[in-house]
Amino acid sequence: MVKNLPPLGACWLALLTCSVLGNGGGYATGGVSETGSIIGFTPSGTEAVQILEENLDIALRPTNASVQVRYLLQNITDSSAKVRFGFPVEELDAYDELNEDGSSAENEGSAEPSKRDLLYCRDYRVQANGKAIRAKFELQEEADDEAETDYQRKGIRGWLVSEITVPAGKNMRLGIDYLSDYPSETVHVSDDSRSSAKVFRYRLSTGAVWAGPIVKGTVTVRADGIRPEDLRILTPAGRFKRVDEAWQWSFGNLEPTLADDLKIEAAPAENSYGYRNMQGGYGAGEDGSKPVSFVQRGDRWFVQHSNFAKVKASSVLPPHEGIFYHAENVMDGNWDNVWAEGAKGGGAGEWIEAELEVPKPLQSLTIFGGYQKDPTLYQNNARPKRVEILLNGEHRFEADLPDVDEAVDIPVVGYEKAVERLRLTIKDVYPGDKWQDCVITSVSVTTPLDKAPNVHAAR
Repeated sequence: MVKNLPPLGACWLALLTCSVLGNGGGYATGGVSETGSIIGFTPSGTEAVQILEENLDIALRPTNASVQVRYLLQNITDSSAKVRFGFPVEELDAYDELNEDGSSAENEGSAEPSKRDLLYCRDYRVQANGKAIRAKFELQEEADDEAETDYQRKGIRGWLVSEITVPAGKNMRLGIDYLSDYPSETVHVSDDSRSSAKVFRYRLSTGAVWAGPIVKGTVTVRADGIRPEDLRILTPAGRFKRVDEAWQWSFGNLEPTLADDLKIEAAPAENSYGYRNMQGGYGAGEDGSKPVSFVQRGDRWFVQHSNFAKVKASSVLPPHEGIFYHAENVMDGNWDNVWAEGAKGGGAGEWIEAELEVPKPLQSLTIFGGYQKDPTLYQNNARPKRVEILLNGEHRFEADLPDVDEAVDIPVVGYEKAVERLRLTIKDVYPGDKWQDCVITSVSVTTPLDKAPNVHAAR
């Protein structure tokens, strides 16, 4: 079984013209093409505009990367330059077709269409000299046979297109912001699963279509809610230096090529072996302990569990038709049972607290937010949108949760003490379609193991 399978994609800056928009590309000469010939579309106006400065800031977060690009452009001619530019979007996901606005064609005609955002250029915004300008998604035309085998163009779904005019001899500040989800693949075999590494890509090489080299620039990569030890800059190798809690590469007079493209791993591949006991066998332990999951990340091993000695909450929804919403429900592994807060309003400020049976340092918390029993119950009830985590009453941090009916991992960063008690406080919610009660189905923790467990993959 394969779940959540969008192949690799990213957003890359390039220029395009009306006449050849559908041809894709974004690469011209300047060492970008592997063959040295012009491939893709032929940009217009690029000979008039040079990038004086490019500052790229990438914040790698647990579920996506937040990207900010700031350019200082200069018209190096005596005439006004009108440029139509765009980010080519590699939107390869489970859908074969997209509407012109980027939503899934599969949703057409449904009573309540669930618009599918572009996964690799979500919340895309562009500004010229501080003023917001329009960006329209334009669907890529059917690729020809050459494009199908062309490394640079393969997979482009379309373009987020804007227009700017740079006056003669003048400078312009251009800013682009977007979120990029990590393409991922999770394969399930019985109670076991394997998840691919979370990788972010950005093609600096498309800067070769502008006039001259990029005069100067800086690329900054930050770990924002992920473990710094998980972050690996795969390419380009040897360019970045560690500066405090960030990695930085500064360059000058760069004529970008494919060798300058970024490939960064935010989290390694992960193997999970579920419904085991601590001895490595299936099911509960001989002592009656609840089943656990063993997790392998690289050469490190962890155990994920809900072995809490005690769970309590700030409020509990009164029972309804024989269904109880106790705080202890979050650790029983039964999705029929959930914790629902019982306060007035949407649940902001309500909390749930757990004491660990065996205090250990935490690698992460895993939350199944909302009523996970079925999609209707999930949508009808409120779900946590932002939470605060308090460990041992002394280490506090917040995390945003995506609105997904699946597990969400919250890494624990910068706290190495054994955790005896954790409190999760709801700060904001996704409102339910029918009820205000905020629901959490399950809470578990992942702690490190001193040695590899005696566990074998399912067959």
